[in-house]
Amino acid sequence: MDILKFYADLQADGYFARMMMNPITQFGTTAEPFLGASLLPEVLKDENAYQETQVRYRTTPALDGSRYSPTQLDNSGYLVGSVKVEFGDTDIASQITAQEHDSLMKLLARGGDVQALANAIQWADRTLLRPHAIKNEIQRWQAIVDSQVVRRGSNGLIETVNYQNPAGHRVTPAIGSGTLAAPTGWYGPNYDPFAQDIFPMAQKLAAKGYTIDRIITSRGIAYVLAQNPKVVQRTSRVTIAGGEISAVMGQVTLAELSQITVQDSLPPIELYDRVYRTASGAFPFLNKNAFVMVCSTGRDESIDLGDDGVLQLTDTLGYYGIGRPAGASSPGRVVYTEISDRKPKGLFGESYQTGFPVITDPEAIAVITVAPPV
Repeated sequence: MDILKFYADLQADGYFARMMMNPITQFGTTAEPFLGASLLPEVLKDENAYQETQVRYRTTPALDGSRYSPTQLDNSGYLVGSVKVEFGDTDIASQITAQEHDSLMKLLARGGDVQALANAIQWADRTLLRPHAIKNEIQRWQAIVDSQVVRRGSNGLIETVNYQNPAGHRVTPAIGSGTLAAPTGWYGPNYDPFAQDIFPMAQKLAAKGYTIDRIITSRGIAYVLAQNPKVVQRTSRVTIAGGEISAVMGQVTLAELSQITVQDSLPPIELYDRVYRTASGAFPFLNKNAFVMVCSTGRDESIDLGDDGVLQLTDTLGYYGIGRPAGASSPGRVVYTEISDRKPKGLFGESYQTGFPVITDPEAIAVITVAPPV
């Protein structure tokens, strides 16, 4: 098959357009998942600016009634606020390289049409679709951890969007981390992170009627907890040998850390260390110094996976709204491809979306940020 006809068939068949809203992409891969998507999944929205009135919705019990009386009208809960939502825009462009173009030509020349199709779709997935999934995940964790999202564009755009930030839900330990020569706080020998920070935060959430459903942090913060002497004492084991009693102490494992939390009616600790890469280097999606506690919200979201059924997400914090891009007739990501017969021959593509994370349960989030010693 001629390479230009191959490109034209790809466009005509709509392969790229269909893959742009593949709902499974937002969750990453089994090896490298996007945990933020399970908390703020993508949801299509017809409007790009609207008033979100479903903030911290609470379900109330059914009302007592008599056998033959009519049912009683109730609002099934209460609303504690609303927020003005205004989506932003993201975009990216790419082109099949000369080497990729030549590789496709060779495959087509020897009848490898199926493999050529797979390679072209992988190119579009890697360069036109996944960049949006990565950007969405970055913004999710900025909203959750920092209660704000900073938008930066190559054209000099800088815009900070602030979210509701309930008092006392995002804190740093009362005692700092000190210096490398004399560490204090979580890094020091005389500070109990569980007794002085984690358990008090759990109590604050419980007083508001919340139950912590997930704890997510970095491997680095988990290691800090594992090496903290007060935490080690919580998991120390007593042995008796030769009639003498002695304590066996050492670095705590992640499993033992989770035993501490589970014994105190908290969920096990999840590690999230995935990074994204830019021209400036590699950066973590989740602030490497953050200890995040997420509560049950009672909110569910159904993700239609097409032939693979429906993925049911429970206790979401809100959603990542996907709106209608400029010039589009419906919400969703838009892709445009163009065949170029000029040097270097190939296929040019661009994709863009309108959207932003929306948190509907701001009080269901608590973050303890532990800066390292200086």
